[in-house]
Amino acid sequence: MRALLVDLDGTIADSLPVLRSVFEDFVHRLGGSQLSHPFERFNGPTLEQIVATLKKELAPTRSASDLLKRYNFAIDQAYAGVAPCPGASEFLAKARTMGWRLIIVTSNARARAAMWLERTGLAPLVDGLISADQVRRGKPAPDPYLVALDLADVTASNALVIEDSPQGVQAAQSAGLSVIVYQPFGRADCDWPEGVTLCRDYAAITEAVVAIDKIVR
Repeated sequence: MRALLVDLDGTIADSLPVLRSVFEDFVHRLGGSQLSHPFERFNGPTLEQIVATLKKELAPTRSASDLLKRYNFAIDQAYAGVAPCPGASEFLAKARTMGWRLIIVTSNARARAAMWLERTGLAPLVDGLISADQVRRGKPAPDPYLVALDLADVTASNALVIEDSPQGVQAAQSAGLSVIVYQPFGRADCDWPEGVTLCRDYAAITEAVVAIDKIVR
């Protein structure tokens, strides 16, 4: 058995533009700015971790539960129109025909992620979902990927991760996993660690996975 452990936001869900917009508006309302709190710094951790950090740094007297409620509401409103990344749906379908077990590993809320998979028609392709609700520590800690390995019932040597953020890559590598990084526009501000495979589109990802598939069979 082989498993693909795939991140959601920015990897198969083309959600980073709306998540960035929600985040920057939320930070602005708390008195921060894009310079003091860049979105890239917060792409990976759970929403609870994000809100806890913003509360500590920008709004120490505000209620954490109220801030989280407001942040979740804003994301729910914006997420309704999120589509799959170009080529992601076709890639997941091909991976299933190749015999890979597919597990989504996301820092998003389980209900929101599951609803998105249903709405986009990708839910039947997915064998499992690990969300922020199921781990004590989110990315960049390895916890989400360690839980995903247990769910998939595979060892790290028989699994492959597809990620888009440095925090996600760190989480995967800390769990002993090989990583393909989906970067359609590149990250000039990021020095990716050794060992990752950088891909600009899902055609390149498909080619890489087919090559790996021949090795791990």
